Amino acid sequence: MLSSLIAYFGDAYQQVFSFNDGPPLHNTLTITYVSNPTLFQGRHLHVDVETRRNIPWEQPSWIHGVIKTYDDTWGANGKNCLVLESLKVEMFFNILLNCIN
Repeated sequence: MLSSLIAYFGDAYQQVFSFNDGPPLHNTLTITYVSNPTLFQGRHLHVDVETRRNIPWEQPSWIHGVIKTYDDTWGANGKNCLVLESLKVEMFFNILLNCIN
């Protein structure tokens, strides 16, 4: 059953988003981060989420508007998001397979 679900979502993401590098694991990664944050490395950055315009998902919003500058503090005018950039992949899959078993 698990392989069927992974295959289904992998095919759907490939067809809809041209995501060809394997099935999506974002939910699994989220739970793993909550329970094992030391498996991840990231940095604090400023992230804006566009909710008012109909922008294709692959286009950055700065193409359509004003480029803003932000300071180096934490908050609305500075860094507001932890962006995860790397993962201890082997350890992640060990945890995932242990949960499946």
